[in-house]
Amino acid sequence: MVRQARKQHQPVERLEPQTLPWLRGKHFPIANLIIILGLGFLTACSKVNKVNYEKIQTGMNESEVMEILGNPTETASIGLGPFSGTNSKWISHEGTINLVLANGQVISKHYTVGQSPGSN
Repeated sequence: MVRQARKQHQPVERLEPQTLPWLRGKHFPIANLIIILGLGFLTACSKVNKVNYEKIQTGMNESEVMEILGNPTETASIGLGPFSGTNSKWISHEGTINLVLANGQVISKHYTVGQSPGSN
């Protein structure tokens, strides 16, 4: 009778969940710094500021304003026959720009320093 040699089972290699290498080990503080700087850059790039407010002139149309400030944070409009009125507000940590437009043109503007988002 011939005896067969038993096969030895190799241990199964454990598969660890993959993570991004820059979130592990010595690179973790650098990743945090990059994220914090990126968020700071985005916050600093707000179009709602005194410099852009000064660029807005009465008589400008809505598309010219949107090129400077982007889309408003809040808008309220009313129309009566051929006439329309819009009150638009842009809010950031630096301030709030409030514009009144009649038939698509700026007729009034106001800037408030340091108005925080969500406050009235």
